[in-house]
Amino acid sequence: MSQDNRCTEETPLLDSEKQQAAAKGKPADNKNVAFSADAESSSQQLEEPPTLAYNGVSTEPPVTVPTITCRVCHASIDISGKTHQHVVKCPQCTEATPIRPPPPGRKYVRCPCNCLLICNQSSSRIACPRANCKRVITLGLSPIGRAVRAPPGTQRISCAYCDEIFMYNVLNKRLAKCPHCGRV
Repeated sequence: MSQDNRCTEETPLLDSEKQQAAAKGKPADNKNVAFSADAESSSQQLEEPPTLAYNGVSTEPPVTVPTITCRVCHASIDISGKTHQHVVKCPQCTEATPIRPPPPGRKYVRCPCNCLLICNQSSSRIACPRANCKRVITLGLSPIGRAVRAPPGTQRISCAYCDEIFMYNVLNKRLAKCPHCGRV
């Protein structure tokens, strides 16, 4: 088989003169570069960059690239060609960022070490898989279905020691004991 009008891995895309001219901002000349395979030789024109108008503005319309913002470092992430995925990896901080809602029956949880975890919707605890973290995260109950009304006299109380919020029946006329830290 012959390789007519094809570049091989050994042939440079630009010769050194054109690379130096491109680095200095000079336009590249239109030389033909010859590629040879076995006894046949053919010439091929190098691809030129798009020409600029007289005012220095490109005549091509601007191309918009779909991007999202990283939820960890707030950098812009290009998601072109990745829209079928649920999460993408940020090139700056290398953390995962969701671009679509989680699959049915699953949810996203972000560990304090910034690791994005995917777990079942009904999970109450999840462990971080990172070797330097290994935290066990206790998840709050997510509202599934409709909201249930609290019994009369029940109020949300914030613990003064651990700042956790819990429900307490104020009609008991007893001191409230925090279920999280156990203090009164």
